[in-house]
Amino acid sequence: MKVNGNPEGISELIKALLAVQHEVKNPIATSENPYFKSKYAPLDQIVDLLRPLLTKNGLIMAQEVLSNSSQEISIVTYLFHTNGCWLEFGPVTANPQRTRVQVGVDEERKPIYETTDEVSVQTIGSTISYLRRYALLSLFNMAATSEDDDAESTMPEHQTVSNALLIANPKRISFVLTLAKEVGLNEEQIRTMVEKKYNVPLDKLNNEQVDALINYLRSKKQERSL
Repeated sequence: MKVNGNPEGISELIKALLAVQHEVKNPIATSENPYFKSKYAPLDQIVDLLRPLLTKNGLIMAQEVLSNSSQEISIVTYLFHTNGCWLEFGPVTANPQRTRVQVGVDEERKPIYETTDEVSVQTIGSTISYLRRYALLSLFNMAATSEDDDAESTMPEHQTVSNALLIANPKRISFVLTLAKEVGLNEEQIRTMVEKKYNVPLDKLNNEQVDALINYLRSKKQERSL
């Protein structure tokens, strides 16, 4: 997070941000994610909760979408105060899922898939929405709540949007390299395998892809121990 401006103005900006965090209500997780069997708070609901409080406290919020040659998508959130000071939060980065196509079947008649370089417009759009939600919930210290008819039984819970699309932590990549070594693959071999399968370098895999890779390597390790 970066803050720009004179000390007095920055102090006003932080006080305004604190006021919004104190007053804003938690969004309700009403939208369903069929892939992860979870619910999340939609972006429009989060923005609607924030907009009047931002105006009340002299704040303007904007989010910039960035991309690079690796097709990663990033969101940078800016918070401007009417005194001219501003805050920069992010970037928050994710690697959109590439399109998978069936290219045949194996000896057991199971489908064989290959990952192409293509990323659908729908995937890009959903990734941007996810990152915008993630950034706003983090910046304004919000958490989605479960929808419940009984108000007394409604307990706040953390936003259920999965972090599956976020770039994996370097420690997880190190763990993958350790597992690969245990099944007889050196670093060059595992990196080549990953780039062939996912069309991205090992260090750019998202959490979902790393989970799948870890499960694969663990199964190979178990086979070697039999």
